[in-house]
Amino acid sequence: TGGDLIDFPEVIEASTGDISESIVDIAAGRESSYIVFEDGSAIACGRNQFGQLGDDSTDDSIGTQVLVTEEIDLVGAGPSSSSAFFVCICDRILFAVGDNSNGQLGIGNTDPTAIPTEVDFDVNVILTGISTSYTHTMSW
Repeated sequence: TGGDLIDFPEVIEASTGDISESIVDIAAGRESSYIVFEDGSAIACGRNQFGQLGDDSTDDSIGTQVLVTEEIDLVGAGPSSSSAFFVCICDRILFAVGDNSNGQLGIGNTDPTAIPTEVDFDVNVILTGISTSYTHTMSW
């Protein structure tokens, strides 16, 4: 946001914290990106008008810590360009954040949230993956 357009692959320096940890997952939405590290932490950057960066704000950022206290294993950006999901496999928890105008986060309401919120399943689930799209999200 507000930076230079990069129209070819380029190594960029992260601007938040010590990123000496290995990267285990990456997701990119239309204007927001997410990086999950081996230690289970995640950072996000980009647009944040619905709180989709998960840092309890709606301020755009060049790098901010995602506020999930459990170890994150996977991330998915979507189902719109303004929401994200974080999977904690060991804890069998799925967190959702961002735009929720149509209830797309599955958190029981239609309010946007800037704090990652647990998705409550009616049955016991084992989460092993996530796939996001423009209009829907699937977890398995």
